[in-house]
Amino acid sequence: MQNISKPNVVVIGGGTGLSTLLSGLKDIKNINLSAIVTVFDDGSSTGVLRKDFKIPAVGDLRQVINALSNSSNKSILNDLMRYRFQNKDSLLDNHSLGNLIMTALIDIQGDFKAGIEAISQALNITGKIIPVTDKSINIKALTINNNIIHGESNIGKSPERLKKIFHSKLINANPDAILAINDADYIVYGIGSLYTSIISNIALPDIREVLRSTKAKHIYLCNIMQQPGETIGYDSQDHVDAIEEHLGKNVIDLVVTNSFSIPEEIYQKYVDSNQRIVPINFTNKKIKIIRAPLIEITEDKTIRHNTNLIKKAFSKIFI
Repeated sequence: MQNISKPNVVVIGGGTGLSTLLSGLKDIKNINLSAIVTVFDDGSSTGVLRKDFKIPAVGDLRQVINALSNSSNKSILNDLMRYRFQNKDSLLDNHSLGNLIMTALIDIQGDFKAGIEAISQALNITGKIIPVTDKSINIKALTINNNIIHGESNIGKSPERLKKIFHSKLINANPDAILAINDADYIVYGIGSLYTSIISNIALPDIREVLRSTKAKHIYLCNIMQQPGETIGYDSQDHVDAIEEHLGKNVIDLVVTNSFSIPEEIYQKYVDSNQRIVPINFTNKKIKIIRAPLIEITEDKTIRHNTNLIKKAFSKIFI
C-alpha cells in the first residue's frame, strides 16, 4: 500500500451507476483512482460488435471514459461518444458512435488493452480504467430454483431470484486488475446492477481470491432502488449478502446509504413501475453504516445520484 495520505481507491462495477460514482470520486483531491470495469454485456450495439470483432464488450468502458474525461472539448466529445444512430433503414441503427470509435481504436492498435489506453489518453482521463478481462466471454446466473440463465441481457430480466453468477468458461482476469487490488487502500463496490455490473467482476476466480486476501477496506455504496430482474424484494443486508456469497462472509467493512427522504408523490411513480426503495436493514452488526444525502430529484421528477453529494460523502471516508 502507498502512503495513506494519498490512498489508492479501486472502484469495481459497470454501467451508468459506475460512471455516476466515478464522476463524483474523480474530483476528490489526493487519491489515486482506478476503475475495474465489467466487459460482459451481450446486448444492443455492444453485443453486435462483440460478435463481429471478437472483442469484449466496450459499452461500459465507454461510459466510464466519458465520466473520467478531462478533455478541453469534453462536452462535444462526450456528446459524440454518447450518440446513438436512430435509423431503422441503416446498418448503423442503434449503434453507439462511441462504441464504434473504441472498436476502431482497438482494431488499429491490434490489441484490446492498447485501444482502451489510446482513447483514455486522447480524452485525458483522471485515474486508470482497467477492463476486468481482455477475453470475450459471457456470464451466467444460477437462480434459487437451480435454473441457469445465459447472458447479461437475459439475467437482467430474470423472473426468479438470483443466487450465483459465473462465467461461460474459465478465464484469467486482467493482470492490471489484480495489481490494482493488491495495492488498494479502499475497494468500492457499486452503484448499479448488483449481479450483472458488480458481482460479474468479483465472480472471476482470481479477482475473488485477491479481494479475499487484500487488507484494503471494502466499501459498498448501496443502491437506492430495487431493480426488476435482479433485486426485487432485497433490503440492504440482502445486497451485502449477495456480494459475500461470492467473496466470503464478513468481507464488507462499510456500507454507505442514502439519507435523503424521497417525496411521496415521486416515490409513488416508481412503485407504479414495480420499483421500490431498498429498505435499510442490517442484521450484521459488525458492518459500519454511514448515512448521507446522496440523491437529487431532477426536473422530470426522476431520482438520481448527485455526483457532488457522492464526492462530499466519500471525501470524509478517504482520509
